Amino acid sequence: MKRIIVILNFAVALFFAFAACEGKPEVPDTPETPETPETPETPETPETPETPQGLAVTATLSPLMDFTGTWTVGDEIFGFTSEGTTVSFGVKSVDASTKAATLEQKTEVEIAEGTKIHAIFCPGKTASDLTGQTLALDFTEQSEDIVPVLYLATATTTKDALVFTFESAVSVIGISDPVFPKATTADKLVRFAVSGHEIVSSGVVSVQDGSLVFTCNAPDKFITKTVNATPVVNGEAFTIANPVYIVVPASPIGSVSAIDKKNNFFVYPVEDAAEGPAYISISGKTFPTVVLPVSTGVTAGGVVWAKANLGGTGVTDMGDMYRWSDIGKIYTERTGTTSVAFDEKHSEGFNAYEGECYLSGGVYTKYNKTDNKTVLDPVDDIVCLMYPGSGWHMPTIEDFNALFAEPNEVTYNSGSANNVGTTVTQGENSVFFRGTTQVCAPSSKDKTTIGKRGRFWTSTLEAVNFNDIGGNPDYIQFNGSDGRKAEAPEVATAYRHSGYSIRPVKTAE
Repeated sequence: MKRIIVILNFAVALFFAFAACEGKPEVPDTPETPETPETPETPETPETPETPQGLAVTATLSPLMDFTGTWTVGDEIFGFTSEGTTVSFGVKSVDASTKAATLEQKTEVEIAEGTKIHAIFCPGKTASDLTGQTLALDFTEQSEDIVPVLYLATATTTKDALVFTFESAVSVIGISDPVFPKATTADKLVRFAVSGHEIVSSGVVSVQDGSLVFTCNAPDKFITKTVNATPVVNGEAFTIANPVYIVVPASPIGSVSAIDKKNNFFVYPVEDAAEGPAYISISGKTFPTVVLPVSTGVTAGGVVWAKANLGGTGVTDMGDMYRWSDIGKIYTERTGTTSVAFDEKHSEGFNAYEGECYLSGGVYTKYNKTDNKTVLDPVDDIVCLMYPGSGWHMPTIEDFNALFAEPNEVTYNSGSANNVGTTVTQGENSVFFRGTTQVCAPSSKDKTTIGKRGRFWTSTLEAVNFNDIGGNPDYIQFNGSDGRKAEAPEVATAYRHSGYSIRPVKTAE
């Protein structure tokens, strides 16, 4: 019985459980919410390419440039690679203690490791002034505001940097507190001029043997700088308040001259001038007054003639003798002597020496059939060298011919050794050429004759005489001798190393 009840209870429980399941309505499954479609990914904005910054570039400052200060932010360094690609950098910052400048590249040029760059720094010039791989420069005109110094450098990039170490290719003359022995405020300085054998006015920067060099061209005038400086009077002298800088190619400098508004002429001789690039400081120095040649008033062919020979003061003075295109006198008149006192350098006489009068390797490197120059450049004219910027110079053969032409009256004088010669009269004025001057001729054994011939150099060279060696210049010969009447002047040519007298002329105003 008990077993039945248990079974029944189990059955009842099972029944109710079944009934419960049957009686509860089936809840339909909640439909799944459709998946929200994924928002498409916004395409990535392409990265803006970085502007080429170039390599980290450092420029070091040569001590030679200290006189102008230091690099200035914005200074441009430009040049080209060995492949000829133009590059340009600007000074970004300057270290106050080391004076080194950090540059940033201004051109979008990829500079790979191992790239060789030829760099130039010349204020007032930019990469646009380059013609291929050359830069033409002219130093005859000096700006009041820009000193066109010229610095060159060649460097090769390393893994992450490029370092330029610049060296000067020119010399700079700095003039400060000069003293001029005049004391009137009307004597305003108007011009400085630089003279020196081989000083040149222009040239070209180019690559030679893997490095940049500045090659000088033949000059056509002296390097001058107009200053228009108001004088600061101090007692019997005056100076100028502001420094003056003159840039010249790196070559020997003979003197610096100044001319004031009244044509007073002052010359400071430069001592121990450096052969290479240098900063030449002329500070607090006196510029002695130099007496210019005196005009006779005789004008012909557009020039006025001086009263005396170069080196002389009197009408009948012989003066000094010079070789053609040379800068040093080889003889000065001495009373009672008939021989030349040779120096140690010219113990055998003033013959054709290497390195003088443009003689090199047995040929003349200037005034030859290559350059076809037939008139001395001012930098090779001893009159110009002695009075740079004054206008006085050697006469050409045309100047002599014009002087002897009508209506001028030409007479030939006889007399003693110092007054035999030729006189040219023009109205109330006259010019005298002594017919007995010293002659130093390399063709003669003793290199010396005195008391005859009366020879005067011209600045003209006969182009018809050009040969493999060079050409010979013209001279005027008056054929005078002691007590004998001079003959009509004639034109002839001579070796450049011959020594003759010189009569200055100046362009007529």
